[in-house]
Amino acid sequence: MKEHLFEHVHSIRVKLENYTGDELLKEYIEEWTQFKDGAQRNARMLTYLNRHWVLRVLDEGNKEGAHEILPLHIVLWEEVVLDVSQDIVREELLQLVEKKRKGDSVDEKIVGDLLAASRKSFIPSNSEQEERNRANENSD
Repeated sequence: MKEHLFEHVHSIRVKLENYTGDELLKEYIEEWTQFKDGAQRNARMLTYLNRHWVLRVLDEGNKEGAHEILPLHIVLWEEVVLDVSQDIVREELLQLVEKKRKGDSVDEKIVGDLLAASRKSFIPSNSEQEERNRANENSD
């Protein structure tokens, strides 16, 4: 599953590289929203695996390759998309804010949606941070 998710997230990153300006921000928001919703659906569908198999494997000390579904999605998004595009997205957002300050017309929905997506994808929750720490321990 991790390889499939990696390929999917990588394809999103490549797609985002084709956009600039407002179009990049709109596309980023759309891709993040679809990815997040898909991650939540996958997590619900695979609850049984999370509850029984993954937790059993982790409890047995075999941490390599065993991740709960939702944190796996978030970790891959952050490693593949966010690490590469975070600075670009931030710069585009700052340019949008600067346009607004100058009195130019700006789609404020983009700013609100991006900030909402940013809080969810740029700032990990405690469980996501714990999962990332476990993943980093396994890769050492």
